[in-house]
Amino acid sequence: MSMRRQSQSQVNSKTVEVSPKYESARTVYLPDELVRVLAAHVEKHPPMGEQRWPFSLNGYVYNRNSAGNQWRSLRAKVGMGAFDLHDVRHYFGSGLNADGCDVVTVQNALGHSCGLCADWGRFVSVNQR
Repeated sequence: MSMRRQSQSQVNSKTVEVSPKYESARTVYLPDELVRVLAAHVEKHPPMGEQRWPFSLNGYVYNRNSAGNQWRSLRAKVGMGAFDLHDVRHYFGSGLNADGCDVVTVQNALGHSCGLCADWGRFVSVNQR
């Protein structure tokens, strides 16, 4: 999957399309099963709106509030505890760290400007989650 654009919140209710931060445009390699799941989603729910984002709310890109509301609703349905969307990023970083990736690899994967900018105290072993 090619990461060449992202939505970024200006304020809680407004988002804009921008290039990934810190020149972190990248290709993310996905397992075949996830590619199949995403392809089925796009076939069932074709991208809407001018920008054709693959995940949107009636053609509008998710903003911080709408994404948070959807996440909390999903979390409640599956009985998941207090695990916010930013924790998903840290979980991903933890997995990279646990697999032996160096600081620069984790930094680039997360779009941080420097390895020291990451809150390494929040990156915990994947087995601890």
